[in-house]
Amino acid sequence: MRESELVLRVPPTGLRPGKNDVLLDRVGGTGVVFYSVELKQSVAMEDLPALGGEYNIKREYVRLVPRRSGDDRWVTRTEPTNNHLAQGDRIRVRLTLSGSP
Repeated sequence: MRESELVLRVPPTGLRPGKNDVLLDRVGGTGVVFYSVELKQSVAMEDLPALGGEYNIKREYVRLVPRRSGDDRWVTRTEPTNNHLAQGDRIRVRLTLSGSP
């Protein structure tokens, strides 16, 4: 790990069933920020059924459009990109993974 990297580990007790969000906020500075997010999940189960069928990964890109909401608050709406992106676009990537037993 480089000196400028930060690793955040969230214990299972910090997660809830359903959707969980990761929010990255910039604090200071004006340069370009590069980041990556990795998800690792371990399931403790003695009789975990094998997935022998198909695996499907659906990837969706949406453009994030910030909008001022009040004096000191911003909200973000999304709009479809139709897979056409421009340099400087802020995007959200949604991955949906599914498999069959």
